[in-house]
Amino acid sequence: MTSPTLINLAPHQSHPNHQQRLLLLQLLEHGIQSVTAPHLCREVLQISQRGSQCSFGVKGQSPFSIDTSKQKIILLAAGKAACPMVEEVCKQLDTSLFTHICVSSHLPEWSWLATVLQSQPNLRAKISYHYASHPEPNSASVSAATEMLNIKANHNLNENDHIFMLLSGGASALLCKPVVGLSLSEKQLCNKLLLSSGLGIESINVIRKHLSAIKGGRLAQALHPCQIHTYALSDVPGDEPASIGSGPCVPDPSTYQDAQQILIESMLWDKFPETAKNHFEAGIQGLHSDTPHILPHSDFHLLGNVESATKAIQNQAAQQKLHIARSNKRFSGEPLAASQHFYGEILEAYSQGWHGLVAGGECHPKLPVRPGKGGRNQALTLHLIQQMQNFPVKWTLACCGSDGQDYLPGIAGGIGDGEGEGRRDSNSAKLQLDQEDLASLQVAIQNFDSYNWLEPRNGLIQSKATGSNVGDLVLILWN
Repeated sequence: MTSPTLINLAPHQSHPNHQQRLLLLQLLEHGIQSVTAPHLCREVLQISQRGSQCSFGVKGQSPFSIDTSKQKIILLAAGKAACPMVEEVCKQLDTSLFTHICVSSHLPEWSWLATVLQSQPNLRAKISYHYASHPEPNSASVSAATEMLNIKANHNLNENDHIFMLLSGGASALLCKPVVGLSLSEKQLCNKLLLSSGLGIESINVIRKHLSAIKGGRLAQALHPCQIHTYALSDVPGDEPASIGSGPCVPDPSTYQDAQQILIESMLWDKFPETAKNHFEAGIQGLHSDTPHILPHSDFHLLGNVESATKAIQNQAAQQKLHIARSNKRFSGEPLAASQHFYGEILEAYSQGWHGLVAGGECHPKLPVRPGKGGRNQALTLHLIQQMQNFPVKWTLACCGSDGQDYLPGIAGGIGDGEGEGRRDSNSAKLQLDQEDLASLQVAIQNFDSYNWLEPRNGLIQSKATGSNVGDLVLILWN
């Protein structure tokens, strides 16, 4: 395996279980590298050019052509992988062919495009860059959404012109245009309530779409009759186009009634601002048009998902003569329930002679009133460490965000290990948790304070931003 360039191995070099930890982290890095935006754009997105003629497509599908002497091309991008996706497309095409490029990202302005700008200095004049915020939208999220909604009028586009949307996870926060009457601060409150509720991302996005002027196909609706093509990295279960980044350019099957029902059942309705509740009720009464259910001028193409990463990990492990099982479905829900399900899968895989288990998905923790420090991957790590205490052999596990950030900058997730019940060696005392450790582990779980439990135990995974976002990865290895 090549040396990791994203995950920092140095903190684990001196750990008593360093060999297993380093192997596990190298496998995780390999999986993440397989779903980085540059890799997927090169491998899956098929782009070619001859003069003013451009051809676009994805592997396995027939491409379509654009004559840029007669048709305009607009490039839009939003999400955690927006910058590297744009960068890769700009490397494959003469950027003079683009009429305009609009990007909304959480990365510092221009740092990601420096090499492209050196070779194509005229490109900067064509790009508008919005340094937006995630997971909470900010004013730049609103300015990005506003520019995209006005792009047709600003560039005099018509039915012959093409708009490409490069979409990835995180776009729901990075593109934010509250409906008329709802302020940004009220939208931020709604977002905070949703993210701490324990609801799955599909349900969260149903509500987001019905408080937005850009989500749920509203952007495509505003850009009609232009031809719109979405190329996406998925971080949602089922890879539903309407859920990825809240589907700004694809049809949306959900309704105002669906959104209200979710809020009532999750006991969030009474906590939402009155302006938001009034908007839902007006929508149910037909006073607001619902999200579009049909968008014939828009198409959607999936570039990659978390299964791409778990397959890459499994294949790379096989080259190391490690036979790792892949979970049969993406994990979701509360970390406790996910860890209990995982442990059942782990025991089954162990009994069948596998050397480990890899899975992809995303937990949705319900936060206490005053949560401690940490993200969902660090929280899941604690739950899994607790579940694994009676496992029969030595084990190592990690939970890691494919974007390289688990709520906290520079921290991608958590890692832990233990000596099995059936074996002890000279390092056993260093790997086993004593009663005090176990008691503090339970307190940290209850307080959602995973960072402060993992940090003194060398249990954090440090990582750079990866240029990807396909969800989270869990990997467990055992001897």
